[in-house]
Amino acid sequence: MSNNSALFAWAHNELFGQPTGKDVLEVFPGLTVVEAHRARTAVVEHRVKDGDSLAGYKIASGWSGIPSTEPRAEPIVNSLMHSGIVAHCGEYRFAGAPKVAVEAECAVMLSRDLEGPGITPADVLHAIEGFLPAIEIVPQSPGPRNAPHRTLLGKFTGGIVLGAPLAGKHGLDIALEGAVMRVNGVPRATGTTVNIMGSPLIAVAEIANRLAQAEIGLKAGMVDRKSTRLNSSHGYISYAVFCLKKK
Repeated sequence: MSNNSALFAWAHNELFGQPTGKDVLEVFPGLTVVEAHRARTAVVEHRVKDGDSLAGYKIASGWSGIPSTEPRAEPIVNSLMHSGIVAHCGEYRFAGAPKVAVEAECAVMLSRDLEGPGITPADVLHAIEGFLPAIEIVPQSPGPRNAPHRTLLGKFTGGIVLGAPLAGKHGLDIALEGAVMRVNGVPRATGTTVNIMGSPLIAVAEIANRLAQAEIGLKAGMVDRKSTRLNSSHGYISYAVFCLKKK
């Protein structure tokens, strides 16, 4: 693989310049997910210098909590920027995406940092302040799907809408919380958060421990997300874990 500066320059051009559409593994053979995380961190730091800020992380493509004979997918962790947070009842504009999905999600507020390795769901529960409803807007385009490519370039587009009110964690089995997706008032899909690796708590622990492999800490004040989808011709149900610092 070439040096880090070359990888950063290539990634920045693919995201914000004149993209070639190539798979990162064609240009940088042997790139690992950990190396992709480190290069993505450099891109995020550059965006911060330009006035944006890091909102948190999302984990996608993980396994469902429902037993299945299908092989487990490799989860992908992506950082998210504050520029992607859309105001409640705000307007989101997009261009160039052949398809846009709107996903109902579950959000979690954290009041403590979670820095792996070794984070467990019990650690996550101890750090949680409460839960919020949320919506993700996801522009979808065809492209390479391998883990290093998605880790490096994924989720720099799209939007997140945070809802209210904040629900406390005590007396709530979060794995049983669910959502119904409606289009013009007509139900199109439904699901519960058990589809998030069995629980959003497991998903957050997975995020913290995977980031630790690249020496990245999961801080309160960030947004952590886990997304799972149900087949539907008009909508998706997915879930997110938002780590927001308590004021």
